[in-house]
Order: sequence, then C-alpha cells, then structure tokens
Amino acid sequence: MPSSIGDCCSLIEVDLSANLLTSLAETFENLQNLKILRLSNNGLKTLPLALLKNCSHLCTLDLHGTEITMDHLRELEGWEDFDTRRRYKHHKQLEFSVMSSTEFDEGADSNRGDNW
Repeated sequence: MPSSIGDCCSLIEVDLSANLLTSLAETFENLQNLKILRLSNNGLKTLPLALLKNCSHLCTLDLHGTEITMDHLRELEGWEDFDTRRRYKHHKQLEFSVMSSTEFDEGADSNRGDNW
C-alpha cells in the first residue's frame, strides 16, 4: 500500500480485505473523513498509533482474521472516542428497527406518494 494513500483526504470507505497486508501506512492517519475501514484477512499485527484519534469519523473497523487484539486497540490513542462512535452507530440502527410505524417516513407526505 503506497504511503500516498494519506493524500486522498476525501476517502470515506476503504476495503483492503484479503490483500496479504502485513502493515498499514502511517499516512492512513491523515484520512480524517474515513468512516469505514475494512482490513479483514490480512497479516496485520498493529495499526498506526494515531489512526483512531486522527480519523475522527471512523465508526466501522473490520479486523477479522488479523492478529490485532482488543488489548492492542484499547491502547491506541482515540480508542474511547472510536468506541463511542461505533456504539452510537449500532444504537441508531436499533432505534430505526424498533420504530412503531410499519412505514419508513423520512419527512415525506404519504398522501402525495400516489402522484408519483
């Protein structure tokens, strides 16, 4: 993975699953708009130290099939904020799934739907 990836500051989602990666460029810390990072099934053992701190929108981090442990994640700067974002994402999904209405109403006038 080239270090120039850190110059792609508009990236929102990156999927590098199953790419035989053994390390992640430190410049990933520059991807401040990154929301989703999928790194499953790689040979990763560590992450850049400030990844969770600097990628302040990151709320999905897939590390299945890597050697990265929860203990390692908890030691990274920004773990608490990342964990809060991750939990909030699941909380929002849960709230939506238990809405009392059987219809999805996102401010649309259901009576006007017949005119489309």
